[in-house]
Amino acid sequence: MCVWITIMVLMLNGRTYRKVGRCLLHLVKTGGMRSGSKMVNLVRLAILLPVLAVASYTDYRRHEISNRACAFLVIMGVAMPLLPFWDITWKEAVYASLITITIGFIFFLLGQGAGDAKLFAGIASIIGYNILRVAVTAFVLSGIVALLLLVARKINYKSSLPMAPAISIATLICLLMT
Repeated sequence: MCVWITIMVLMLNGRTYRKVGRCLLHLVKTGGMRSGSKMVNLVRLAILLPVLAVASYTDYRRHEISNRACAFLVIMGVAMPLLPFWDITWKEAVYASLITITIGFIFFLLGQGAGDAKLFAGIASIIGYNILRVAVTAFVLSGIVALLLLVARKINYKSSLPMAPAISIATLICLLMT
């Protein structure tokens, strides 16, 4: 809950954002932020949350995920290792993205949307190899939702469901659990 409130304050108040930025800069300079800390996950959430919210909304409404949003995530994922407190290297970010987009292409051939594969690759560039945990959680969540909707007769077996909301929720769960 504290993370959500912090992110909302960051998004709503520019002065607070600058104060938190100065605080982060001070922590980095003094060595107060260690890799793998909760603060790194907070930075990840601050990057991912707006993009995942937009991707989920557009996927739910129009069944498409913006290429710009996915490209933004990949660029941020490759640029963030330049910060001294970041816990993954840029090579790990690039490799995780390439492996994820390759696996995503296989899933695309099996019927999953290409936007979902691109979104997974963007998230992988930021969180690294933890994307496997996110993918498994997302598939389990979407399977449970699909099963519940089938039992409630809201959809039939030929219906398509947006995957981005499940990916977003799985990402948040995995980041908050670590």
